[in-house]
Amino acid sequence: MGHIPLNHHLACIKKIKSPSCLGCGAHFKTVYHYLLICPAYRTARHLLEGEIGRQHMRIKHLLTNDKSLPHLFHFLNSTKRLKHIFGSLAPPTQAQPDPPRIAEAET
Repeated sequence: MGHIPLNHHLACIKKIKSPSCLGCGAHFKTVYHYLLICPAYRTARHLLEGEIGRQHMRIKHLLTNDKSLPHLFHFLNSTKRLKHIFGSLAPPTQAQPDPPRIAEAET
């Protein structure tokens, strides 16, 4: 898994002093904490759960399921936690296959 500018990673690379969550004071602010635990984002998380279903509120599903991604991006935008870095996050669009090439006629 890659890195994200949440306090746990920022403290590891010495960009901030403490890995603690500014929202609730938990010792580590990780992706798991941000998406699934932090009480500061309870309302946004509740809406996310309502959109994708409780059974899909798992890190692997949230980060890899194409149907969950638009809802995850809505959650990210509604918490405004990453806005100062990324601005408004648009959900990824599914890549469209390139149209078939038409062979050029030999002259």
